[in-house]
Amino acid sequence: MKGTFTEKPEYLRDIEGNESEINFYDHGIELTRRFRALKFYMSIKTFGLKAFRKAITYNIKLAEQTEDYLRKSNTWEVVSPATLAIINFRYHPISGKLSRQTTR
Repeated sequence: MKGTFTEKPEYLRDIEGNESEINFYDHGIELTRRFRALKFYMSIKTFGLKAFRKAITYNIKLAEQTEDYLRKSNTWEVVSPATLAIINFRYHPISGKLSRQTTR
């Protein structure tokens, strides 16, 4: 039952003790699901759903534009296409090196 409400974020891992110790941060309101849901609810009440929709749409379009820009580049490689607002790419200057070597 205790494991249900336990949260182990990275910033709290350095203060973990042995299993017999009581970690009071596991029992605080700040790390509960209800409190995290309250922050989300208050954000929607403060800014409105329209602002969230606008921000999400903007970020999706930005990721798609970034993918187009990177695909035209000789030094960047798109590893996986833009999905929602996430794009996976890497620096890969192989094509630039090949063009320089062939001109010598």
